[in-house]
Amino acid sequence: MKKLLLGLLILLFAYLGYHYRSLAYGIKQAAGQIHILLEAEPIDRYLNRHKLDQSRKDKIAFINEIKQYAIDSLGIEPSGSYEKIYDQKGKPILWVLTASPEFELKAYEWVFPIAGSFSYKGYFDHEAVVQEKQKLEKQGLDVDLDEVSAWSTLGWLNDPILSSMLDKDSARLAELIIHELFHGTVFLKDSIELNENLASFVGRKGAERLLKSSGDTALINKNRLKREKRSQLSLMIMRSAQRLDSLYKTFDKDQSREKKLRKKQAMIEEIRWKIADKLADGNLISTEQHYLNFRPNNAYFTGYLTYRSKGDQFERELTEQFDGDIVRFIAHYKAIN
Repeated sequence: MKKLLLGLLILLFAYLGYHYRSLAYGIKQAAGQIHILLEAEPIDRYLNRHKLDQSRKDKIAFINEIKQYAIDSLGIEPSGSYEKIYDQKGKPILWVLTASPEFELKAYEWVFPIAGSFSYKGYFDHEAVVQEKQKLEKQGLDVDLDEVSAWSTLGWLNDPILSSMLDKDSARLAELIIHELFHGTVFLKDSIELNENLASFVGRKGAERLLKSSGDTALINKNRLKREKRSQLSLMIMRSAQRLDSLYKTFDKDQSREKKLRKKQAMIEEIRWKIADKLADGNLISTEQHYLNFRPNNAYFTGYLTYRSKGDQFERELTEQFDGDIVRFIAHYKAIN
């Protein structure tokens, strides 16, 4: 028995030693999440402590409306999320990394014990995420670093409102909240891309349904115009990704890296200018501003596809199988979850 216990201890320590980097990362992420949960405060107390303008007060009230609508009208599971608020003090608190090979639109994956593999990696520590970015770039990968405005703990914890959410317009805010609440209702095993595409689709459709139910014609029309513009931009980005993918498939081992890189950079520059030209009317919302100066790479396009590539598939499914009824669509995925 002693030998058996000793053997098990040796195996345990060997396992922990082999995975110590993943464990250290997990501990840091847990610490960051716990800090936010502990610092989040009830909405009433937050309102009493801060002199918010009416617009932000209205956004906080609207988040409660979004949550109740998602539960009562869309069939999303009840949760204790968005009943507290965390004051970011105007600073970002979470960053996410995605990466991709230099000449391939394929997501780099991080593998964690028990949890499995993920096509992105989040950090609450900015210095740590910059170090990881530099490490991946030294390996020859394209890397994209982005600030995160929300995330979901998949119903395990009660996610707070982040103060930066109050800067979003009504449509984007509704889409975001429904997206994250849906993650807590449906999260299919071993498919990050499917889950993110599904949540993005439900968030978008749920937000459209909510805004239509408001009866505010001006708001509905304003959102429709924004949605059409976003759809056109999204289509441009996805078609650009397809063009890059087709280009990479023409590369062979006899071509030099320098020649491949020139062709890649020329196409990305062409894509960048076409997108900038599309947005050149100057009437841009804040989420579109960065497209005028952004420098996309494979990681950017791969990450974009993670959230958007299956939209047409879900649209057909919604129409053909559920007669356009997003409630039945959600119920179907709840049943197979």
